[in-house]
Amino acid sequence: MKKRLLSIDIETYSSVDLGECGVYPYVEAPDFQILLFAYAFDDEPVQCIDLYHHPLPERLRVALMDPNIIKCAFNANFERTCLGKYLETRMLPEQWRCTMVKALTLGLPGSLEKVALAMGLPEDKQKDKEGKALIRYFSIPCKPTKANGGRTRNLPEHDPVKWDKFIRYCIQDVEVERGIREKLSAHRTLKIEHEYWCLDQDINDRGINLDMPLIEEAIHTDAEIKESAFAEIQRLTGVENPNSRAQIKEWVEKQLGRELEKFDKEILADLVKELPDGTVKQVIYLRQSTTKTSVKKYEKMKMYKCSDGRARGTMQFYGASRTGRFAGRGIQLQNLAKNHMDDLEDVRYLIRSGDVDLLSLCYDNIPDVLSQLVRTALIPSEGCRFIVSDFSSIEARVIAWLAGEQWRLKVFEDGGDIYCASASQMFGVPVKKNGINGELRQKGKVAELACIAEGTLISTDQGLVPIEYVTTDMKLWDGVEYVSHKGVIYKGKKEVITYEGLTATPNHLVWVEGERGPIHFGEAARSGKHIYKPRSSGADIRKCKNNKPGKALQTRLESMLCTNKVQTLWKNTLDKFIQSYKRNFKGMSTLFTTTSRPKMAIQKTDSCKTTMRKPKRPRISKLRRSGHKILFPQCQRCLQMDYGEFGLQQRTRAGSYRQQRKLRARKPPVCNQKTESGESKDNHFAGMESRRVAICPQHSEPLTCERDESIRDTRFRTSGSDQEEKKLERNSKEARVYDIVMCGPRNRYVANGCLVHNCGYGGGVGSLKAFGADKMGLSEDEMQKIITDWRLASPRITKLWWDVDRAAKKAISDGKVINLQYGLRFACFDNRLFIQLPSKRSLAYVNPRILPNRRFGKDGIVYDGIQQQSHKWGQIDTYGPKLVENIVQAIARDCLLIAMKRLDDAGFKTVSHVHDEVILDVPKGTGSDEEVGEIMGQPIDWAPGLLLRADGYECDYYRKD
Repeated sequence: MKKRLLSIDIETYSSVDLGECGVYPYVEAPDFQILLFAYAFDDEPVQCIDLYHHPLPERLRVALMDPNIIKCAFNANFERTCLGKYLETRMLPEQWRCTMVKALTLGLPGSLEKVALAMGLPEDKQKDKEGKALIRYFSIPCKPTKANGGRTRNLPEHDPVKWDKFIRYCIQDVEVERGIREKLSAHRTLKIEHEYWCLDQDINDRGINLDMPLIEEAIHTDAEIKESAFAEIQRLTGVENPNSRAQIKEWVEKQLGRELEKFDKEILADLVKELPDGTVKQVIYLRQSTTKTSVKKYEKMKMYKCSDGRARGTMQFYGASRTGRFAGRGIQLQNLAKNHMDDLEDVRYLIRSGDVDLLSLCYDNIPDVLSQLVRTALIPSEGCRFIVSDFSSIEARVIAWLAGEQWRLKVFEDGGDIYCASASQMFGVPVKKNGINGELRQKGKVAELACIAEGTLISTDQGLVPIEYVTTDMKLWDGVEYVSHKGVIYKGKKEVITYEGLTATPNHLVWVEGERGPIHFGEAARSGKHIYKPRSSGADIRKCKNNKPGKALQTRLESMLCTNKVQTLWKNTLDKFIQSYKRNFKGMSTLFTTTSRPKMAIQKTDSCKTTMRKPKRPRISKLRRSGHKILFPQCQRCLQMDYGEFGLQQRTRAGSYRQQRKLRARKPPVCNQKTESGESKDNHFAGMESRRVAICPQHSEPLTCERDESIRDTRFRTSGSDQEEKKLERNSKEARVYDIVMCGPRNRYVANGCLVHNCGYGGGVGSLKAFGADKMGLSEDEMQKIITDWRLASPRITKLWWDVDRAAKKAISDGKVINLQYGLRFACFDNRLFIQLPSKRSLAYVNPRILPNRRFGKDGIVYDGIQQQSHKWGQIDTYGPKLVENIVQAIARDCLLIAMKRLDDAGFKTVSHVHDEVILDVPKGTGSDEEVGEIMGQPIDWAPGLLLRADGYECDYYRKD
């Protein structure tokens, strides 16, 4: 017998902010109330019960509990939770259907209003635009005023006309929801997908336990640290409000004698590096400490806490509509900072004890400590412990299985390490973790994972171009010359960090000052080493379609373009040594002139005579005057010039002379390379800022600079090495990432002004040398063979990319059904491209068409969806490799849900999950991480040959093992 459908929409009131706290604390408020209950059985007319004035009829109470009546709503979790509170019983998710999830599975937005618009429903099926104002009036507290008699809530009797409109609005929402459901009814929802949604509802209802003493003390500690910092800022600056960004900015500008276009985190980090030790730098340090956001997670946990101390509603089923993966809500467990501290237990004890003074003595960067402890605020239930288990290299396993890449499958079959295997392919030698050639494993990992975030500007001969738009007809600047490359590779969505203006994976290789070769980006960020930023070629400032015009572009490129930032010092102090020749650049105009708008003209410009506008961030803050001494070190292979002392001979006016202050002597590097003929090849004045080490970019030899440490304020000196002293906050997040293959003989390119290694596939002989292959005794011919073998090692994955691309295009253009391996099927109907996965679930792309692709200059796939940057409904480009990424992530998601269902059936209760990791709340004395790993690694019927493996550990609070 066909079950009846009951469509529902409710309007409610609560003094708790629904957007800030989620639905579970919302319904626990003592003043929570359901105001309106609109409903319709099957195709019957919609009716509305005024629950503010009348009780819910008995027949509706019975219907809500009847398992033979299916309850439907848009975002059913809200209605289900609110009605469960009203009826004082748990509403079983098995009896509910969520129209929002249905829309998401078909590539539509997650908002009722946006879905109706995207589907082009008639106006009578559209959401009432006045509804938001009515909700603000009746559903949330109001501010007491003289006009409203000082009340804090608007009731129906305060405005009967609006109340009538509110009832009609609630009725209209049911009409819209039912219209959407009916229009999407042709697309069947898999039974297993509904079971997965019910499992998700169970996990959200169950929640995860919170360590409230730790959370409360963390918030209290952060407040004390900020209060102390504000007091010190006020003492040093005398500003009225030390928390005022505008007042601090004005004070800093006054001290620097120049305006700052911005006063954000990046600018503060630049100022800390530029400025000498003193009051201004101290104030900026303090300002940075007061703007840390690590405590926000604790505050969000407190908001999401329910009466029993658990946080609920933190996961969104089908949050990523292109893959079906989960999304975080509220606390955002996917974005918790990692913990790298070995003494977590001791630190947790100090925080919970509330002894801020002792904590300050033990740790210098308390905001960083608080950030690392966020995970540990999630704790098991009483009498339980956590078992945390995650799939090992799940996406690498899936793509190897899907493409049939046999050597990779053999690695997984033998229980091998994919990074060791990758290094073995590259170097042609056996690589074992912590064993023979074990040092090469990291190189294999870099080759597999390292990449640069989407949107990063690459220096090309056609201007600055986002990495995802770089094409093979563009040449890239490698710090010395323009070089060709083999194209851009899309490498999926991965965790990235941001440091010194560059956003990349932590294992990407970058050149830093003081090192002869590249090091990992994460290591550079942790140690505070400065990334080497080579001199610009000049072509970077040409306008292209991807560049920012005008002043914003000039300011962003200034650090690369203004190599000659102090003209007076250049022309008058160094003319005996530097101006013995005239340095000419082809293709550079008179940059940043003070008399006209800069324009690009193909001409030769004498840099010694170029009139430059005053830079926003000069390298030195005070001019040296006659009699001050400067030392100029040289690298051994550059122009041979003894270290000497030279005084500035420039005469100054009496007025300005009195304002000059003596600066301590430093040793800025000057590298003047000779050609074989003995003539000067290049002169490079590297600037006057205080840095411990600089590098001659041509010779990679360190030039040691002295620094006067005598006036440093010891209150801001951190314990440990000088690298730790420069540690700064890192922003960890996920982003779409790319890499570039074979960038010239040096295997490097310039990204956001930073010199980075091309760590992608097919690195070339120079890449292997950078990895130390020449030190292993390999000849260049042997290295070339390794490279060729490595490129040929994964041909099936590359073939899969373009097989998928062709199949999708053919399905769109010809309307044919195209079948690929393991049940992948491409079909286009109902104005959607469907990609059926091995699990029989389908990915949907709305309004697909074939149009010229701006990225590759040829026909590509375009569809409609929520754009990643604007979060608006619009046109999105895609192609084979990106579709494969969606497919692989979607299959990995299906594997995770099968594992979670199996764990639930085995009695292991999931309290949360993060990416490919599950967090289980398990009673002590029962179960084990080995048992959990065995269940997660069981084979899957629809994926024959897919080898899964899960590793886990037990803990008394959530952490990274």
